[in-house]
Amino acid sequence: MAEIERSLAICQVARCAASCDTAPVSGWNAYTVLRLVHSHWRWAVLLLWLVLFVRSLRGVRQRRPWETADDRIATAFLGAVDLQLLLGLVLFFFLSPYFLALRQSPGAVMKDSVTRFFAIEHQTSMILAVAAAHIGRVRAKRADPARRHRIMLITAIVFFVFVFIAIPWPGRVMARPLFRLAP
Repeated sequence: MAEIERSLAICQVARCAASCDTAPVSGWNAYTVLRLVHSHWRWAVLLLWLVLFVRSLRGVRQRRPWETADDRIATAFLGAVDLQLLLGLVLFFFLSPYFLALRQSPGAVMKDSVTRFFAIEHQTSMILAVAAAHIGRVRAKRADPARRHRIMLITAIVFFVFVFIAIPWPGRVMARPLFRLAP
């Protein structure tokens, strides 16, 4: 019984330490600053995704050739995605109380939906999204120019599905604000 209480306490501490939206955090520190940057950078990723999606959709519908601008957008999108992944990995492995909770009590993390989301589900889905983006980009580069828009359109859709699942949108149990202004 004491082990269960200890495990649940670990999850509660992780949630309180990580979520200044529901509990006070010690103000500005490495975790809160990097989380703020990670939170805002997602909009750059989603904006570049939207541009890539629209250009790919138009390319498929209008059967237009692959252009240098398409290459630039795809490269910028991957760069933004990679930076977001790097920020997320640093947050998770070096600063996040969720990783600490996962290491100390994986069973308790699995029982708590919010802690499980930030300790496992978010990372897993985002890594799958990044893998899909990279695989799609490589396949598009190797394909003949007439098929590149179609490949990138499918890639953008798969990427978005994984990201949509993994973002803690408002209205969900594990919701975070759309625009975080303070730690």
